[in-house]
Amino acid sequence: MSCKNCRYANSISEVLNEPMDLLNSKMSADGRQLPHLFLYRGQEKRYSNTKYLASLYRQKNKVEEYTLTSEYMRICNLNSLDNNFSRLSYMQHFGLPTRLLDVTSNILVALYFACLSSDDDGIIDVFLTNKEQPVGISKNQFCYYNSIDNDTVEILSTLALMSGDIKSNIYYRIHNFKKKVEKTFSSISNDSNDIEMIGKYYNFFYCLKRQYMISNQNISFERYINNPIFSYCGDKEFYKAFITVSDAYDELNYSEQVQSLYSSISKDIGYFPRVIDFLGLLHPFFVRPNINNPRINAQSGYFLFEPYEYTNYESTEDLSKINYDIEKRLVLKNLSITIPLCKKKSILKDLDIKCGINRATLFPDSENIAKYVSDDFLANY
Repeated sequence: MSCKNCRYANSISEVLNEPMDLLNSKMSADGRQLPHLFLYRGQEKRYSNTKYLASLYRQKNKVEEYTLTSEYMRICNLNSLDNNFSRLSYMQHFGLPTRLLDVTSNILVALYFACLSSDDDGIIDVFLTNKEQPVGISKNQFCYYNSIDNDTVEILSTLALMSGDIKSNIYYRIHNFKKKVEKTFSSISNDSNDIEMIGKYYNFFYCLKRQYMISNQNISFERYINNPIFSYCGDKEFYKAFITVSDAYDELNYSEQVQSLYSSISKDIGYFPRVIDFLGLLHPFFVRPNINNPRINAQSGYFLFEPYEYTNYESTEDLSKINYDIEKRLVLKNLSITIPLCKKKSILKDLDIKCGINRATLFPDSENIAKYVSDDFLANY
């Protein structure tokens, strides 16, 4: 398959030279000053509108997420795992369709998967964990989390395992809350289309709301923010807007469905403060798993968590929108690497001989080791 402006690599050395462009480029870091982390995904052929989609969204016969996860956990006891993200990643690891997409921090592992058999060129896609994000409302635009003790990961992992009705209701309410925030804060902005300014208002609001809720104030939120130190709220219009958004937040936060979410989180990990940046739950991010699993360790594995409402994305057009959202937020599209079909076999052989990367090392279980050994002997005798 021909591709204009593709970066081709015909050998291991050429693939290893490609990241030099990444290391020499100037990429913006996120607000936590985390170092750049480049992640890769190798695929045996070029998929157009679904290349960044997790297996849950790529199902040909759409099966409800809760049906899959609940049945799996009924048959396979996962109570020994630490938390709901560990359970979700365990199910992904063993082939259940989930909202997690496998990526790796080792470009040679991605190269191996890009060279697996097909009738087309392979492709290595490049991701950046702290790529500069599109202007948005929530300050919670971070794209990389360690799975240990992270609120966003726990919230969305628990939500993923809940029933479809509850999940759909929560997503519906979050999107309505987002519209309310945009409408309310645009009314006090000099430019009603200035998303960045609207975002600043929302971020200040959420900071106050979280501080108020966690500190267990004995006064109303209205009285709490009626304080000279909160400069925005000295103006009547700002004050009125903050109260309007606060009421909308409370309606969402104290809804039966969100309270059910909090209960499920508490059952999973114990105490959890009942305050969420709901608008920070609507974008994809990477997670470093903490499962002590030989395959994940061998593959230098990470997951891309795709927190989109599954039930609302039935058509090809809708799936393309998810794919594009991931692309603009996380993918360095102009730095993808194409592996020519004619070079796949020789590269796989070199990966095995020179780098020790093969089926047995990447899938270190008895069945795959046996398959690797038998194929190796059949090829040489």
